[in-house]
Parts: sequence; C-alpha cells; structure tokens
Amino acid sequence: MTDRRTRYPGPITQAATHPHTLVEQGFAEDAALAATLDRYPPELFDINLYDYDEAGQVSLRTGARGRLSGAELLEAIKQGRLWVNLRQVETGWPELWKAAMKEFAAIQAAYPGMRAVKTAGQLILSSPKARVPYHFDAAGVVLFHLRGRKRLFVYPGDEAHLPERNMEQVVARQTTEELPYDLARSSATPR
Repeated sequence: MTDRRTRYPGPITQAATHPHTLVEQGFAEDAALAATLDRYPPELFDINLYDYDEAGQVSLRTGARGRLSGAELLEAIKQGRLWVNLRQVETGWPELWKAAMKEFAAIQAAYPGMRAVKTAGQLILSSPKARVPYHFDAAGVVLFHLRGRKRLFVYPGDEAHLPERNMEQVVARQTTEELPYDLARSSATPR
C-alpha cells in the first residue's frame, strides 16, 4: 500500500511548503503593487468577484478596472471581496517573473525527475474576504504566497474528489476548472 495522494505518477506525491525570498525583494510592498497595477496591460487584467449560495455553489461576476489608479484599486482589493488576476506575469512584470523563476528552480531541484514543460505566471491579488471555489488546476501549480493569510485545502486525487469525467472536461476545456462543491465535502487536508 502507498501513501500517495494522487492516482498519477510523478515526482511530487503530496503538497509541500518551500521558503522563498520574493517578499524580502520588495515585490509585496504596496508601492510596488500599485505601480504594477498602473502599468499592467489591460488585456491581461481580470477583476472577479465570487458569490456563493447556501449550498456552497459558486457564481462568478467579472468587472472592469475603470479609471481607478493602481493605489485606489489596491485599496479596493484590501477592503472588498475581489480577486484580481494579472495574467502573463512574464510579460506584465518581468522583474517579478525573473525572481520567481529563480525561486522555482530551487523548488524544482528538490524533486529529482521534475521538469517543467512550460512555465507561465499570474499574479493574483485577492481581498481578505475573497474565497476561491473548489476547483481542479489541470497544470501543476506552484503558489508563491507573498502576504496576508491564505488557507488552502488539498484534496485526494481520487475518483470521489475528482471524477475522471470532470477532470477530462477541464483538461479538454469543455468546462471551467470549478467543480461541484459536494465533491469537496467528504474530506480535506488543510495546508
């Protein structure tokens, strides 16, 4: 018997934490984030708000930045339930991307046999009250948490929590990555 928490082979068998120095390098400071919001390409900028019903099912509302300055948008993020996704960090904030890739190389070295086929980055700025719904990321994900408090739940990669049909639909882009919340109710391991 094995203690693997996934049904797929690979060098990573469970979620783990690794230190990084992105905060010490200044990437999480308000001034740096506000300046980035001011200059980020609008076509790579998503503003989202998740709403949940009594059963925990999610609906997504999207919005536009409007005329807010980077500092004003950052303040709105701090006060609300927003989830702002800055896609393609390698293009929009190359300095952060270069630093994150250096940190990623150290993580990758900790797992013999791990080799990223493709790397892509996004910077997510989320409000303290924002919650991201139960979902499946088809690609492997490394999260560099920069500040605030983040609670993650890691679910077993078994049929009960991630049915093959749902996984195939996400991978084939026939549906979004959100999964029915009732799949998550059976058990979870908080990280």
